[in-house]
Parts: sequence; C-alpha cells; structure tokens
Amino acid sequence: MNGTDEKRKLQKVKSGIRNYANEMLVFAHFALTYTILMTGFISDGTMLYMVLLSLCLAMPILILEVLLPISYKTICITNTVLFFLIFYINELVIISRGRPLNYVDVFTISDAWSVKDHYSMPINTSIAIRFVLSFLIAAVFCFVTKSLEKQSLGKRKNRIKMALLCGILSPVLVFGGYKCNLIAFASPGFNEDAYIAKNTLLVAWVSEFINSKIVEPSGYDSMMTDRLFALYPATEEYDENEIPENIIVIMNESLADYTLIGNTTLKNDPLPFIHSLSENCAKGKLAVGIYGGSTCNSEFEFLTGNSLFFMPWGANPYVRYRLDGCESLAECLSDIGYNATAVHPYYAEEWKRSQNYVALGFQDFISGEDFGTGYVQKADIDLFRDLNNGVMRDFGSELEYYRGFISDRECYKRILNTVKADNERGQKSFVFAVTIQNHGAYDSKVLEYDEALQYTDEGEPAVEQYLNLCRISDDAFKELITEVEKMPQKTVVVMFGDHQPRIDFTYYKNGRTYSYGSNTWCAASDKYIVPYIMWANYDVDWIQEESVSANYLSAIMKKSVGLPLTSFDNLRLACMEEVPVLTKSFCADKNGFYTHAGVVASAKHMKVYELIQYKRMFDQ
Repeated sequence: MNGTDEKRKLQKVKSGIRNYANEMLVFAHFALTYTILMTGFISDGTMLYMVLLSLCLAMPILILEVLLPISYKTICITNTVLFFLIFYINELVIISRGRPLNYVDVFTISDAWSVKDHYSMPINTSIAIRFVLSFLIAAVFCFVTKSLEKQSLGKRKNRIKMALLCGILSPVLVFGGYKCNLIAFASPGFNEDAYIAKNTLLVAWVSEFINSKIVEPSGYDSMMTDRLFALYPATEEYDENEIPENIIVIMNESLADYTLIGNTTLKNDPLPFIHSLSENCAKGKLAVGIYGGSTCNSEFEFLTGNSLFFMPWGANPYVRYRLDGCESLAECLSDIGYNATAVHPYYAEEWKRSQNYVALGFQDFISGEDFGTGYVQKADIDLFRDLNNGVMRDFGSELEYYRGFISDRECYKRILNTVKADNERGQKSFVFAVTIQNHGAYDSKVLEYDEALQYTDEGEPAVEQYLNLCRISDDAFKELITEVEKMPQKTVVVMFGDHQPRIDFTYYKNGRTYSYGSNTWCAASDKYIVPYIMWANYDVDWIQEESVSANYLSAIMKKSVGLPLTSFDNLRLACMEEVPVLTKSFCADKNGFYTHAGVVASAKHMKVYELIQYKRMFDQ
C-alpha cells in the first residue's frame, strides 16, 4: 500500500513538472541568456547575488511576454535578440566614447545614428563567443521543448501563475537586497566601469535613473537666493571704444594637447602653431567633464556658465532640460549690440541645436545644411554610402572634407564671411562655432592628407590618423589667425577642445605620483584635460589661468577684454578663486590640489552658485 502511495506521489510530481515544463524552460532560458549577455558574471567577476538581484529587475520583461498571446518559442528568440543587441550596443559605446551605455543615451539615438558610418562595427573574440553561445542556447531550448512545436500559446492559467510568481518574488528580493545593503542604487560616480562590473549594467541604469531626478538644494528659498545673489552686483560700465568689435569662439571637436598632461615622445609636433603662440594670448589647461563624447555638455557649460557639477551624474542639459531660463553668452553680447551667430558644419538637429540655440539667444544658426550648394535631404540616408574616395559629399561637392566631415578650414571660412558681413552692416559680431572635422572614429577610412606625418614608432593607425587631424586643425587655425591679424576691427579669438578623443594614446609620460592630498590631480583626471587659447589682434591684458574648467572660461574672456559683467559672471569669478576646476569628473582648488566634492560644496561662494543655477533652470 505504501509503495502504491509513493508511486502516486511520484507520478503527481512528474505530472506537475510536465504541466509546467514549458514555463520552467522559458524562465531558465531567460535567466541564462540574461546572465551571459547582461552581466559580468563570466568576464568581470560580478557576485552571484548581484546577478540574481539584477535578474529580478529585468523580470518585468518576462512577465509582460508571458501575458502576451505569443508562443514560448517567440519569447526565447525575442529575449536572445534583445539582450544581445543591448550587449553589442554597449560594446560600441565603450569603443566610441570610452564609457558604458547610459540610460540617457536613449535620448541621443539620432545623434549617434548620424555618425554611425564613421565607426567600424567590432567583432572581437568576446562578442563572437557570446553571440554563438546565446543563439546556440536559444536553439537548444526551442528544440527540446516539444510543446513549443505543438501548441503556440500554452495553457493560459500556467502563464498567469508564472507571471504572478515572478511579479511577487522579484520586488521582494530586490527590496530585501536593498535593505540588506546587497544592492546599492548610488550614483555610479567617477568610475562607471568599476560600478557596472560590480553591480551589472541594469543596476547602473536604475541607479542613474533614480539619481537623475533634479533635487532642490538644501536650504533653498527663492527670495533668499535673490538676496544672496544681490551680493554680486553686475559691472555694467564699459568703454564702447575699448571692447572688441568681433568675438570668435571655436569649440574644436576632440582637440587634445597631450603635452599639457605629460612629456610626449612623439617624433613630430601635431600642434606647432598653437604651441608657437606666445604674444598677446593666454593659454592653458581646460578641464571638462566628458571623455570621448557628449560634446554638447562642454558647449553648455561654456555658453551658459552653468556647471554640471550641480546636476545628476549623466545629465545632458541639451537633451533633457529647457535652457531658456539660463543666462547665456549669446544673450549678454546681443544686449550690447553684437549679432550672435552659431556655426556647426553638420546636421542642425544634432543635440537639438536648432532649438537650443534659439533658447540660448542666437539670432542665426549656420549648420551643415547651409554650407554647400549640393545638399541632399537627410531622408536620403543611402547617401551615406555614396562615397567618393572615402568622402561623403552630402553637403556639397565643392567643400573640403576629411573622412566625410567638413574641414575646419571650411568652417573658418564661413566664420570670417559671417564676421565681415556683420561689420559691413555696421554691427559688432559674435560667432560661436563647433567644428566637426576631428570627430571619431579614427580607423574607418584612409585620411586624405598628402602631407601626413608619422608621429609614433609603432605607427598605430588610429593614433596616427588622429594626430594628423590635429595637425590639419593647427594649420587651419594658423590661417584663421593670419586673416584676423589683417582685420582693422578689434577681434578676439577663443578656441578650446570639447573633450579628448577615444583612442589608446600611451605615448606620453607624466612622471607624477597620484594620491589624494598631493599637489597633483587624480590619475584618471588626465583624460579630461584639453587646451584653451585666447588671442586678440590688439593688446589685451589677459587673465591667465594655468588650469580652469569650461564653466568659467566665458567670464574670464569677458573680463579680460573689458566687456560688462553680469552678476552671474562676478559670482563665477569669485567661485573660480576658490575652486578653479569644477567638473563632474573631478575638482581642484587654487593650489592645484585634487579636492573632494564635499569640500567644494562647502566653499564660501559655491552654495550661491548652486542655488542660482537651480533657480534659473529648475524652479518653476
């Protein structure tokens, strides 16, 4: 009798397993595929409990799928394709921008798509192995489940039970892990790679989302902020005959100067003219908060004087926030008679510049669509494949290109034409240009340059191509300065890099010891240093800052050439005296010491800076 009962129990268990075999296989496939493609459990050593907690965060995907009227086979294939695409796109972002994929990158898909043809699609060993493994697993799971072939939807009640079980257990496990400090939704901070290796990519996205919310600063009060801001009165007096008639500002795409962060061992100097400038100019290190991409963040900090230091990690103001409440350099100069023009030799829609430049007070915007005469609408995307000796001719065949991007020389011609046209109308001119020539990647096409030099013994293609592009930029800048020297009008030229390129450059030695409290910056901060140059064709008593961040540069320029200063300018100059390097990546005090964010926040003027920036951008 007992034997019969045991057989019945065993039969009941087997029957239950058969009834739910499909659901268990689908869940197992989801968990296995997610672990292989979306976590570093295999390659980065992510802890098992973090993999499980991360899997729980992804569970809503599976819950939604099992509730939809689609077959289990379709679910397996869908999840394999979905997770592999995310994994592969993350690899592309790491290669192109030197950082993992952020959730905010969703808002910049169109900008990434516009330059996709300049990047090679990597297929390395790791990608190949994961591709083969994940799709092999999908094939096996689809094959072994006979019911997947016989019935397309399975039993509805089994699907509902599976959805309920996952829907209950997943949040409980995530909440329990959070309360037990097994999972932390803190900001990824300076080292995103290390954070993701420890916590997985999905946890990093959730952390960024949670920390992306704009939080009212402690002690904020609108009227109190106005009273504090009144302590920095504007300097409105200026001599009309002393200020420049023309102001040209160039943010040069990916322009770096490695001599600023070490002693290079290059065979040739890629920036000979810039290095030769010594009279009537100011030069130094400009600290930016980005590396390898997100150009618009440096642009935002320079034009508005706002600092991303006070914003959530990964914030992208051009894409996510309204800018019409910001004080901008274009508005300030327009108020005293300058015609403000923005120039960018690429698509106007990139980083929403067509809208943002209006919000920032520019009267005109000359984009790539306005440069040539033979432009074909961007809707004809096949034009990207219509190459002539490696050059895309979609903005007009009469223009000069390098690797399909309009050259700096063409950009500078348009700048000079704009300035001269303004002067002929009796107007002062302000032109802000963002170049495109040096945009990555640096290994997809042969560089069309007859005078190309070799800079390193190894001759690594990406490094050689990039440094030759710098030389072309340097030559174009020399031509611009030569033309400006001939102009009778007082003219100021400011140029700076937006960020360093994403290349493996190891041909310099800095010989420094890195540690907190030393008189040097953090080792990782070297990749956030670009050059800045301020020059004029007349005598200017320049304010010389060896190291400064982008949010201060416009105020330095205005004060140096005698332009009126707003209260915000004077506030920034006061903050600069305490913390001349203020970026989201790192900060440094006036003695050059690496400074922690908590110390920066307690500086005398810094709180007012934070309050007034918040009020202008976010206080509705």
